[in-house]
Amino acid sequence: MYEKDKYTIWIDPEHGYHIAKAVVERPRSNVQGLQSFRGEIKNIRFKKIDNKWIPVSANLENRFDYNNGHYSNGSYRIKVTEFVFNPDHDARDSFVPDDIKDGAKMLFYIGSPHRPYYPQYIWSREAKFVADRKGRLMRYEPDKGILPVVKTLPTFKMFKLKLNSVQTKDKMILLCFFDINRASQEYAFNLAERASNLAEKDVLVILVEATGSEKKHVDAWAKQHSITVPVGRLFKELLKEIRLAWGIETLPRLVLTDRNHVIIAEGFAFEELEAKIKEANNAKD
Repeated sequence: MYEKDKYTIWIDPEHGYHIAKAVVERPRSNVQGLQSFRGEIKNIRFKKIDNKWIPVSANLENRFDYNNGHYSNGSYRIKVTEFVFNPDHDARDSFVPDDIKDGAKMLFYIGSPHRPYYPQYIWSREAKFVADRKGRLMRYEPDKGILPVVKTLPTFKMFKLKLNSVQTKDKMILLCFFDINRASQEYAFNLAERASNLAEKDVLVILVEATGSEKKHVDAWAKQHSITVPVGRLFKELLKEIRLAWGIETLPRLVLTDRNHVIIAEGFAFEELEAKIKEANNAKD
């Protein structure tokens, strides 16, 4: 809530002084990519139950304006299907925050909700990382009382790759973020050469150029060096946000997932790769 937010409420004295109409206008937002929001609830219908006026239906309309010039409108009809007078709030845990179950999927948008380039996380109380509202990973500090989440790979679109389920099903994914113009490309060469051996261990190697290089340059690099494994790249216009989300400070950076594509290791050394794969296989068993 900001000081410039505007709330306008109309009261209906004929129906128990309930709200007859309400408008919320937010000229700015703390949601990344969202510029402003307007919501309105109107056409509220009331029904008298036990000599009390109860709102039973209403129209809800909203509009989201995004920083990139796009917008979206929504219109809904809300209907009350059950109303309980004087409920037992203790028994219902009415005022207790809803608990998020382990395994619940969480999305953090980067840019605009109209764009599919976002990291996805899974809620887990036993994880070693937490994510802030911008999707950036931070080390978990139990004394702060924050419940952590574990990052997963929801899509390869954020790497400008199109991989089918046959390629990735039941496979561990090894991501190598690198720079085609720096020494980190040597690590990419090394992994590309080891790809066949790693495939025998159900590990799919994916190289990701992480400096915003153009497609033609990345494709030329892959062709020049006879790279046969998938080679993706980060969106230049969202480079900073995506690198923050993936914790990419220096290159190369390795990321390993299990067969369900839940990330189990990040930022480890190449010498640790075999041990990480072995740990993942032992966990499966």
